[in-house]
This record gives sequence, C-alpha cells and structure tokens, in this order.
Amino acid sequence: MTIARIILHTVRLPQHRYSVPIAQTEPDQAGPINLMTGHPHHDLLPLDRLHMAMLAQVEQQDYASLQYGDNRGDPVLRAHIADMLNSDLDGVQASASRPISADDLMVSLGISHAGDLFARLLLKPHETVLVDELTFFCMVDIFSDLHLQVVTVPMTADGPDLDALRSLARQHKAKAFYHIASAHNPTGRSSSAAQRDALAQLAAEEGLYLLIDEVYQQLGHARAQPPGFGRYVADNPWVVVLGSLSKSFGPGLRLGWIHAAPSLLDRLSSSGLVGAMSGVSPLSTGIVSRMFEQGSVQAHLKEVNVALARREERLHRSLSSAGIEHTRPQGGYFIWAKLNLPDNPHVRLMRGRRFGQTAQAGEMSRLCFAFEREERLDQAGEAILRAMA
Repeated sequence: MTIARIILHTVRLPQHRYSVPIAQTEPDQAGPINLMTGHPHHDLLPLDRLHMAMLAQVEQQDYASLQYGDNRGDPVLRAHIADMLNSDLDGVQASASRPISADDLMVSLGISHAGDLFARLLLKPHETVLVDELTFFCMVDIFSDLHLQVVTVPMTADGPDLDALRSLARQHKAKAFYHIASAHNPTGRSSSAAQRDALAQLAAEEGLYLLIDEVYQQLGHARAQPPGFGRYVADNPWVVVLGSLSKSFGPGLRLGWIHAAPSLLDRLSSSGLVGAMSGVSPLSTGIVSRMFEQGSVQAHLKEVNVALARREERLHRSLSSAGIEHTRPQGGYFIWAKLNLPDNPHVRLMRGRRFGQTAQAGEMSRLCFAFEREERLDQAGEAILRAMA
C-alpha cells in the first residue's frame, strides 16, 4: 500500500441526498423494471403475524405499552433480541463468545437512528469518521449533518484494507470506522471470520470505535454467515454493533438495537432526546415482544431468507443469460453488477457513484432483488440489454 494510493482514497463522498418514494408498497407494473428501490416487496412483510401480535397486545390489556418506557427500551424485548443473537438461527447468526443479555442492549429506531445517536453524543464536529470506499450513503449524510469529516478506506475482496485503515486512522486521528461486514451494501460481500478478528484487534490497538452495521446479519439467505461482531463486545469496548429488524420485517417498523459496552450504553441512554422520549415506543416494542413470544419472529426470518434466496437466484440467472458480469451476494438485498446505464424506459437501478467515487464505482450498479415482483426479475436481463441497445 503506497502513500499515493492512500491519499487517493481520502476524498469525501459526494453529498447526494436520497429521498424515498412516499407510501410506495409495490413497483409500478406498467413502468420499467425496478431494481433500484431497496425496499422489501409486500409479499415479504409479515402482516398477518403482526396482526396476531397486535390483537394479543390489546387482549391482554397491556396498558404499560401506552405509557412512557425505559430509556434503554423494553427489557422484555431486549431479552428476546439477546436470545436471538445468542442462537444459531439456521447458521445465519452464530453465538457470541459469552451470552448476550438484555443489559448489553439498547433499543433504537433502527440503524440510522442508532448511528446518529452514537455520532451526536460520542464524536465532536470536525473529527474524522472513516468509512469503506463504497458504503451506505445515508450514513454518510448523517455524519456530514453533524459536521464530521468523512474519509474513505480502500477495500479488498475481504473487507477494508487493514494496513490502509490503520494508516488513515493515525493520519487523521480518526475516532470511528463505520463498516458493514455482512452482505455489504452495495457489494453484497461478507468478510471472513479471520478478517473480523483482525479488525476488532486493530480497533483495540488504535483506540478506534468500530461502528458495525449488521442490518443484514440475519438475512444470509439460510447460508452460514461468519459470527457477528457482538462476540467481541464483552472484551472490547471499542466495538459497537448496530442491528435492526427493518430489512427483515419492514422499514416502517423502525426498530433496531445497539449492542455495546455498558458505559457507552449509559451515555447513549442518558441523552436529552432519549430521556424526553423515555426510550423507543413501548407500544411498537411491546408488539414485537408478542411476535417473539408467538414464534413469529423466528418463523418469519426463516421464510424471508428462503424467499430472498429464491429472488436472488432468479435475478442471477436473468443477468447471466444476458451476459452481464456481476457478483453474487452473501445475503441481503443486492447484486453488484458491472453496468452503467443512462436513464431509460426499461429498467431502473442504483448507479455505483451513489456509494463512492472510486474508478470501479463508475462502472458498477447496485441491483435490488427484494422489491420487484418475482416474475419481472426473470425479465431483467432482457430489459437491460434493451436499455444498452
């Protein structure tokens, strides 16, 4: 790794704000094939199971769910989440090195809220946050809103270049590194267990917070993912893990968690906003607790992983038949394809430049297989060829 290469990657990411279509529950069947929108199709949403949990919540006259709650979130829900994280759910989430408990967790409104809370309370304006050279652009927007300096880290096929990461952390006196280790957005890759061990060790040696986004940790398409970063938290106070049910149960649920050292959770849960809110909505957290008790969470995760694997396979076959070079993901929602199309009436996709400014990004696009109807995924390759003609 030369100094010239490192400097090349210390540019800030572009500030393209992303607006989500309002109340878009299904793609327009008369329009272009939609591989851009990173939402789940409504067939993937557990509406019936949610209905059963809501009925149980009302029938049991749970008045506490309509009152103020615990700053760290419903302890019953936190215990259920801890059990889930400690389980080996079809190989998707391996057990931590020591059991995770409710006291190790704080409920959030999702990963974006958790990332904002962490950066707002633990970092200062103009301090540096490191991110992958290709990364989730909304988190970059959050860091920029807080006047943090965002510096990118070169990537390898197995995650961040650790030599470059260490050098950049020292050069910029960086305070944190934001990273998606499982089914990375946009590339779809998952880093190896050895890479995760080395990254956690680097953070401890450098005093660098690892802000790990595990939104897709439970969505490995029934394949075995490397153990989540939660297994490091007990012995490494620099590891902060952000989890969520948004991609598996629906973004409108707005429910996630922070897994971190007790002292850090104390700081986050004592913030003015969290105190004023008295934690995340006791009503929604109570309903999700009912879903855990009814076995709905576990059952839905299994079903949605099977459905996503099937959808990914259909899009993969369609792209392959059209001769489009792409990388198959290790979970999540997205395929990373060598494709750079102009706006066209045949297919919509997310251009690679939205995720970073590397030379590779300009040649690539992120294709979502979660939102479009399954039968239209079969037509995607032909639609792309028409757009290229």
